[in-house]
Amino acid sequence: MGQIKDLTGKVFGELTVESRLDERDKHGSVQWDCVCSCGNKRVVSTGELNRGLCTKCEACYKKAGYHSIYKNREKALFISLYKRSRYVAKQSLKMFCVW
Repeated sequence: MGQIKDLTGKVFGELTVESRLDERDKHGSVQWDCVCSCGNKRVVSTGELNRGLCTKCEACYKKAGYHSIYKNREKALFISLYKRSRYVAKQSLKMFCVW
């Protein structure tokens, strides 16, 4: 296992990392105690911070119109699958239709 980078003081979206916690999440990733720009605290894993999956506290997500942090990810996945299925259907029509 590699050396853990210290993210203390770094800013990810509206979250500022305050300190590293001793516990790890279910995937074994290091967890960090973060403070949002609105003042709320939140515990976030290294993976969520580095991939940009969590950039605000729950209250800011709700204020922005998301009912849940994960709702945005689900919506993006749905849209990408929908676009892909439309593309695949269009390509198959082109293949079978001879004008």
